[in-house]
Amino acid sequence: MQNEEIVGYCLAHPWQRQLPPDLNTKVSARPAYDCLYLHDIAILPKARKRGLAELTLQTLKQQATTLSLAHLALVSIPEAQQYWRNQGFLSLDISKELSPYGPNSQYMELALPQSI
Repeated sequence: MQNEEIVGYCLAHPWQRQLPPDLNTKVSARPAYDCLYLHDIAILPKARKRGLAELTLQTLKQQATTLSLAHLALVSIPEAQQYWRNQGFLSLDISKELSPYGPNSQYMELALPQSI
C-alpha cells in the first residue's frame, strides 16, 4: 500500500519443486511441499521503480525460510525471464508441460541460503 492505495499484489504458496500447479484448477488437497511457489506478483506502473518487487521478494524469502523451505519456484513468461535471472533464479528443464502458461514459459528456481 502507498498512501492507503493498493499498488500491487503477490500470490505465493507452499508447493512441490519442479511440479508447478496446473492453471485454472482447484487444488483439493495440499501436496507435500518443499518450496514456496510464486504464482504471481504485479505492481502498478505508477508504483514501479521504487523497489516494491524486490521488497516483496525479500519477504517471500523470509517466509520460505520460516517454513524451512530452501527454494522459491515460479514459471516465468518470456518477457520476465531476464528479471528473474537478475534476481538469482535459474531456469530448469522439467518434465511437466508448461504450454498452458504460455509459449516459451520457463520453470525457474532460486536456492535460498540457510539463514536470511
